[in-house]
Amino acid sequence: MGVYFTVCPHCGFNYRIEITPIKPELAETKRRAAILYGISILIPMAGFVVGSILSGDPRCRRLAGGCVALGAMNIVLTPILILKYSGLA
Repeated sequence: MGVYFTVCPHCGFNYRIEITPIKPELAETKRRAAILYGISILIPMAGFVVGSILSGDPRCRRLAGGCVALGAMNIVLTPILILKYSGLA
């Protein structure tokens, strides 16, 4: 279904590669992950909630861990940055 290339334009090596378009469900998954990561950065507690909800699904464990990590980093770094740039620390 994709485009085939059979000869390397640089060295002339004969090979065959099928280039297939990205699957729509993969693109949707990446979009969903980006949205959940953004929410986890903007609202740290949402990262913990989303992470705990998604951790039950084995296919979403990596996404869940990322949401929790981003929420935790935001909770730790935000007060430090506020103190630093307000001149209190």
